[in-house]
Amino acid sequence: DARICAFLWRKKWLGQWAKQLCVIKDTRLLCYKSSKDHSPQLDVNLLGCTVIHKEKQVRKKEHKLKIIPMNADVIVLGLQSKDQAEQWLRV
Repeated sequence: DARICAFLWRKKWLGQWAKQLCVIKDTRLLCYKSSKDHSPQLDVNLLGCTVIHKEKQVRKKEHKLKIIPMNADVIVLGLQSKDQAEQWLRV
């Protein structure tokens, strides 16, 4: 019943990246450490969020979605292609 899901890179604090299963279900972004996990590491309501697509920075993740929730920390997701970024942006 998810609207979209994929393994994406999530930027952690101190600039490290971790590959996580990211799912958009209803109006929530859920990030799991692995597909076997039952409870998400991250659960953010996307209502009222600002989402920005950033493109191509050399030697870094080429496509990023920056999600800015109203009352939580900024989330940065690294995607594999412009098409994938646009697909996530639409959802």
